[in-house]
Amino acid sequence: MNGNLNGELRARTLNKKVKEERYGIIGVEIKARRISLSQTLEALSDNVCSLSYLCKIEKNKIEPNRAFLREICKRLELSEEKVDYLFKLKEILISVVHAYIIGDINYIKKRYEEGKGLENYRFNIIKLIYCLAKKDIEGADIVNVKLTPLYSTMSDFDITIYALFSAILSFYKGEFSNALDDIEYLPEFMLLNDVEVLRDELVFKIHYVMNIPDTPSYYEIVKNKYYEYSYYNYLDYAKYLISCYYIKNNCEKSYEFIINTINDEKIKSSLVGIKSFFDNNVSHLIGIDDKLLNDFAKTLKYICIDNNKAISIIENNECSYFREDYDFIILRYLTCLSLKEKVDYIFKNGLPLAIGYEDEYLKKYFINEVARMPITANRNRYIVKAYYMAYSGIIDQFDFGDYRYDEEDDR
Repeated sequence: MNGNLNGELRARTLNKKVKEERYGIIGVEIKARRISLSQTLEALSDNVCSLSYLCKIEKNKIEPNRAFLREICKRLELSEEKVDYLFKLKEILISVVHAYIIGDINYIKKRYEEGKGLENYRFNIIKLIYCLAKKDIEGADIVNVKLTPLYSTMSDFDITIYALFSAILSFYKGEFSNALDDIEYLPEFMLLNDVEVLRDELVFKIHYVMNIPDTPSYYEIVKNKYYEYSYYNYLDYAKYLISCYYIKNNCEKSYEFIINTINDEKIKSSLVGIKSFFDNNVSHLIGIDDKLLNDFAKTLKYICIDNNKAISIIENNECSYFREDYDFIILRYLTCLSLKEKVDYIFKNGLPLAIGYEDEYLKKYFINEVARMPITANRNRYIVKAYYMAYSGIIDQFDFGDYRYDEEDDR
């Protein structure tokens, strides 16, 4: 999270003065392009227009004369197609945001390819969205670093969209608190319907992943937003996530109420399988056809019947994308077979990751796992160690030496 970005958003929200370039992004592109090609204002304006006229174009203080603009863009190696693209760039960005929310990556890719080579911040926001749509987190990070110094020059329209997708990037990186900070002060008066939906959806997902007690309240907010803007196709997935929350927190009645309102049979079957697993009724999960299970439920099934295949599925998905329902930390733990593997994983991986993500559910989950383990030597020491690590945040001062356990319970 960029604290200065948060401050900029807050100031604009309080002022409620729309900062918007009058003549589009063309002047920003000309300046960025000129600098990247190491051209001076004098050289670029020579025999085309006056120096002061070019300065006004770059600062978006005048609408450029098309004849002058054509010659300037020619000198900057910009085709007429690129110039037309620049004049339509605001509408293109709006359409790309919509394509992101409905999952149309092909449209986003097409629009990105059309503008490839442009230097302005609005096009780089499109590039950021494209990287996020294809789950290229490393690429998105590179674009975000490039955009960060430019936010103060952005219009309210652009900074609102940039802050949202910067927060989505933080979410994918597991920086959940940072993501919430990034969108805390999005200017309400500048929010498009799609941006509003994405913001509320992101806040709900962050609360779900962090297992925050008011997650159901945010579910209600995003559910109402889906109804308000007719995003009915996304309701069942939101119901899926809140049902997973209720499974985690043993809210039986709430879970039963929600699952009975879900229309998608695969989502419903997956939830039944997930609940069966955590209720230790694995035979029920094993009996469900793979075609009726999503990736998370299917992985839980293979943990029961083919641990090596489960590990392979987890590793493949872990490297490729982030899934808010796909809790890799717990899944990796569940593939540990011996008691030694489990203890080592909890203290060297599970609890440190839970601390890093500020995930209260994970902390309690691993503490409970330690408490019920058949460790015969220094049992209380390990329980205290788990509590201390979870709630002090200190993870580097413990001696992970040998310990004894009941081999007959090692499974």
